Amino acid sequence: TLYTLPEEKENFHPPLAVTNKIHHVDISNYSKWGVSMEVQPEAMTQPASYTSEPLREHRVLSLGLSRLDDFTGGFAASEVTLVDSSSRYVFDLTSLLCVSAVAAFDEEVIFIDGGNSIDPYGIANLCRRKGQGRGHVLSQINVARAFTAYQLVSLINDRLEGMVKQSRASTLVVSCFVDLFFDKDMVWAESFQLIKRCVNTLMRLTREYNLVTVLTNYGLAKLHFRRHLRNLMYNAPDRLVRIEERKKHLKVIEPRAGTAMHFYPVPTYQMVLDEFFRGKSHGANSAHL
Repeated sequence: TLYTLPEEKENFHPPLAVTNKIHHVDISNYSKWGVSMEVQPEAMTQPASYTSEPLREHRVLSLGLSRLDDFTGGFAASEVTLVDSSSRYVFDLTSLLCVSAVAAFDEEVIFIDGGNSIDPYGIANLCRRKGQGRGHVLSQINVARAFTAYQLVSLINDRLEGMVKQSRASTLVVSCFVDLFFDKDMVWAESFQLIKRCVNTLMRLTREYNLVTVLTNYGLAKLHFRRHLRNLMYNAPDRLVRIEERKKHLKVIEPRAGTAMHFYPVPTYQMVLDEFFRGKSHGANSAHL
């Protein structure tokens, strides 16, 4: 539970925690210093202790796909994850993140769309696949679209914190994060500084509000086009996941951990065997083959 302290006033005293323990203290040595040891009634109570920061619930968002969840360990709160992908499966992944977040936390999701990429029909299909009511899930997803880099900067730097406070969101998705900054009418030096400001704001808000934050980029080559962009986007986030499209499968890589796996995705409307057995991967009727 989070508590907000009232503004400090002249006669304000913090709440008191009553204790039945009485500590006996030898005061014989205090008399020579002229210290008064008169005990007031208030001395029977001790002020409650406060930490500088409220305790935060440690939450991890799983996708519900056992192979990916086992490999990535899910998406933790207070962490920013960049998903850099050469496959359009990244758009199915963001839809799955939204549905899973509403199902797991029953809290709202903020989806900032920098590439006109959100797919309401795909989300509705995933709701059926996950056994969730699509009306409820869609009502919990707050979509903010940007059509220019300056609109995206304004959304993130000026309006996002207010949106988080108002909606009490648990999850933040920023889709196609860098696309709008490649506008030919913008000077790259300015674009890069704006990207840095946005990244810093996203990192700060993620930690302050305990958000599960996922940034996506579609097109691996994009981050190599401009100077210093790849270093910024690969080093600033807390986690990095690369998805490389192969002929018949996807290669999912965690570069910092030096691990990789092959993943065979299915359409959003189709269940896999693990989901059919609701994740019971061991024992009778095991779904893990």
